[in-house]
Amino acid sequence: MYQQYLRYGMWEFPPSHFYFYIGQFSLAMFFMMTGYLFYAYILKKKGRPSWSKIYWGRIFRLVPVYWLLVVIVLFGVGLQTGWHRNVGRFVLAKQIARWAAGGLFLEVPINGLWATSRMTMSVT
Repeated sequence: MYQQYLRYGMWEFPPSHFYFYIGQFSLAMFFMMTGYLFYAYILKKKGRPSWSKIYWGRIFRLVPVYWLLVVIVLFGVGLQTGWHRNVGRFVLAKQIARWAAGGLFLEVPINGLWATSRMTMSVT
């Protein structure tokens, strides 16, 4: 769908059924595997999992990869803006902090680049 948007400017399903279903299939497989692994963990803990351990484990697994994504986005913004600062230092720091917060806030353009969220397809 994103390719259709970039090519034609409209959010439409791809004309190929293969590409339409491969996206749905991969998402379904992800949820099935996640459910299988979580169910195995619940069985291993005899129905009494440590919820705090689960959530802290998720945070320490996801946030470093997310921060790597933010670094890649910042590099892309630098390339797109010619490494020139287009906004004030405080504004730029605030924009970067919003992105680095792990998806807690809505994405905002960084350094005046309106297409910043396109780098991640607005998925954070």
